[in-house]
Amino acid sequence: MTFATWISMITLPNIKLLLQRPLLQLLRLLLMLLLFESPKRYPDPTILDAYDFIVVGGGTCGCVIASRLADAGASVLLLEAGSAAHPESTVPGLWPAALGGDMDWDYRLASQPFSQKGFAQNASHISQGKVLGGSSAISYYIYSRGSAQDFDNWADMGNPGWSYEDVVPYFQKLEGFVMNESMSLNGRGSGFGSKGPFRIAPKSFRTPVGRNFLRAGMELGHGVLSSSSPEGVGFSDGHFTIRDGRRGTTAESYIAGSRSNNVLHVKTRATVVKILFDENKKADGVTYSSGGQLQSVVARREVILSAGALNSPKLLMLSGVGPKNHLVSKRIKVLVPLEGVGQNLQDHHTIFHLPFAVANGTGPSLKSLLSFENWKRFLFSREGLLTRPYGVDGTAKINLGETDSNWPNVHFVLFSSPLDFGKFSDSVRLSLREEIRQEVLGPLEGIPHVYIIPSLLRPKSRGWVLLNSNNPDHDPIVDFNFLSHPHDIDLIVEAIRYAFKIGGTNAMNGDSGARFISKKLSACTQYGDNSPKLSACTQYGDNSPAYWECYARHLLTTSNNPAGSCRMGPSSDRFSVVSHELKVHGVRGLRVADASIMPQIVSAPPMAATIMIGEKAADLILREWNLTVAAI
Repeated sequence: MTFATWISMITLPNIKLLLQRPLLQLLRLLLMLLLFESPKRYPDPTILDAYDFIVVGGGTCGCVIASRLADAGASVLLLEAGSAAHPESTVPGLWPAALGGDMDWDYRLASQPFSQKGFAQNASHISQGKVLGGSSAISYYIYSRGSAQDFDNWADMGNPGWSYEDVVPYFQKLEGFVMNESMSLNGRGSGFGSKGPFRIAPKSFRTPVGRNFLRAGMELGHGVLSSSSPEGVGFSDGHFTIRDGRRGTTAESYIAGSRSNNVLHVKTRATVVKILFDENKKADGVTYSSGGQLQSVVARREVILSAGALNSPKLLMLSGVGPKNHLVSKRIKVLVPLEGVGQNLQDHHTIFHLPFAVANGTGPSLKSLLSFENWKRFLFSREGLLTRPYGVDGTAKINLGETDSNWPNVHFVLFSSPLDFGKFSDSVRLSLREEIRQEVLGPLEGIPHVYIIPSLLRPKSRGWVLLNSNNPDHDPIVDFNFLSHPHDIDLIVEAIRYAFKIGGTNAMNGDSGARFISKKLSACTQYGDNSPKLSACTQYGDNSPAYWECYARHLLTTSNNPAGSCRMGPSSDRFSVVSHELKVHGVRGLRVADASIMPQIVSAPPMAATIMIGEKAADLILREWNLTVAAI
């Protein structure tokens, strides 16, 4: 069988066939052979009776902590519920194939009372990495630190050592930014780090519609951010966790290249079901499930919980640390009543379904993405469409209407690939009610289109994570309580209308021929005749705010960026869970380090800040135990 024939088997008219298991396995085998690498499945270690440190969760943050502790000479056990990443996750252009599959926890949300009325059971799904490297192995690649104000705000909430000035060195420690002759670091307090293990690069490929998106920003009075600037307000190509045409993850960057494999044991497909405590409420080990068997292992010094914003509070509650009444209702013995566990849950409120038809040739097609020629360019020279983050052709962070214009509250992504690829498409489409799917996505069939996707970066709505039962095999109850705060509905309507301003610029409307294309939602017809219909969508300024509120309450969903459910704060704050040193209140020998500790979600995709948390957590632990700290 020729190479072209093998490629043609995955270049099918209906790309959803890619996810049928036999063909997906064929793709994985083909990629392993052509990329000249093994699937990097870590050899199953012989588990010792005890380790200095046990890290629960080999995700975005956990891999960082485990590697840094082991590099200092400590013995470390890293336990991850998922497997090593499959090879298709390394190909940027195949990113959506990782969503909804065996590398994804794929939790269904609780029914949302104020939103998601267009979804079956008023609930969508949320993707979180169940794989070594966590969500850094399945997310959409965007690397953005967040704003200085985010971290200064954390410090102001009673968390010394977490201001932006304090955390910049940890960002620079992790960053391995690819520079060219036109870029330079502008001092220690600004600019990317260049010697860190985590690879970051500006986008190497720009479509015509991506260029027009940047021009649209300038037309509206916004700046275009420099490729060497880590943050700012304005429009940008973006920075991505891609180097040499392949995805970077914390597993690859920190674990695969670790110099300390003799003291670092990585156990995959091992799900921790309980944290163990002695009579003095010191965490002294964990119980985990692997291959259908329960096993326990001792932590001589500390247990570090890094299971993510959904599973870290779940595991604390299963271990008796959490809201007293909730634990009692699930017949769990209360070790420490800690009301904040699982509370303060946040996510960037997002609307994916703002589609704009564009002129032929301005956006990529599936045919061009998966063509034989494009595969050849990727495999042999690491060039072409498969080397770019699937669909992300531009980003913008701006402030709409708030006092501090340098602290963005809305994020826009220009998504220039059709949403009919992989589990991303299926999870969205199959969660939508059929009549809504037809009205929103039906008109797009056969029409080149892009999405201008608005997200609220600092929503005020707060949700929670609760237990379904005391059975660790049961999914947690995840309720973001989207749009429960009036501020959020007002801002998302404003963001939608600003998306139309972007689409209506000369750059987008004139040069790319952008026009909003969607039928009017029948569920929102009572809100007047001003709202755009399929036939006439070029004048956006007079549309009814009431219609767009209705639209948002039907179609708003998760950004897959949960945070805040084990909030960092002083013990005087009854809803804080960990101290500024990430130690869990009321117990000893236990820390939480992942996105769950954020008091307020950062105004950016949280991957970068989560890795930074890992670097700082490792530093805190090493200093406490007088172990060698890697230079910052």
